[in-house]
Amino acid sequence: FKNQADLVESIFGFVGEKYYGFSDEALKSRVQFSHFFAINARELNRRSEVLGTPRASYYPIYIKQNGRVYVTFMDDFIIAGRKRYPIHKSNEPTTTPDTRNDNLRTTFIPLDKGVEFIGKLRYFNLKKAELGALLSALTFHNTKGCYHNIGMGKPLGYGKIKIDVKCDKLEEYLKEFELQMEAQIPNWTKTEQLKELFTMATEQDNTGSSRLEYMDLKNFAKEYNCKYFLLDGFDITD
Repeated sequence: FKNQADLVESIFGFVGEKYYGFSDEALKSRVQFSHFFAINARELNRRSEVLGTPRASYYPIYIKQNGRVYVTFMDDFIIAGRKRYPIHKSNEPTTTPDTRNDNLRTTFIPLDKGVEFIGKLRYFNLKKAELGALLSALTFHNTKGCYHNIGMGKPLGYGKIKIDVKCDKLEEYLKEFELQMEAQIPNWTKTEQLKELFTMATEQDNTGSSRLEYMDLKNFAKEYNCKYFLLDGFDITD
């Protein structure tokens, strides 16, 4: 329904003009996160690396293709999916090639592994299912071995975090949310979208032929100018 807020909007609020066409319609968020303070911060040595950016202009990957004729942003297109950085299994971050150009480099001071942060989540007047949705997002529906990825150093292996929630009724709230989702999407917990999300949120092996690292600039330029199909459910030989 056009004038009905979805679950995310009902929890975090919205400013109405974008969604409903009324500039004076809005809803305040019922959720507030405090600052999260490090209780055992340990800084590592300053680093200077070349951090790449997403290339949405590379339409063979960013747009869903049919395996026959390239679909571009000028056509009636469908976005291929959601972009996530893989979670590095190793605790030893990778490095980027030396371009000998300081203008391309970003300098930052990373934190050591094992640093803990503590903070509070405050909420007002949330239904059990809404609170369950929020907790599900924070804990990957209480799935063990899943990590969030934050910060600009994600491609190098930094920013891998695990969120522990202190909540006596965690399972109860998650179940209420799950029941709401199952009513709309049968077998919601077994959908391909959740399987892919949980897989990407687990640690990926970054050794051998599966190393998670940037290409050097020569190889990047070569691959960028080649057009490959990233297929989803199509046979390239059709």
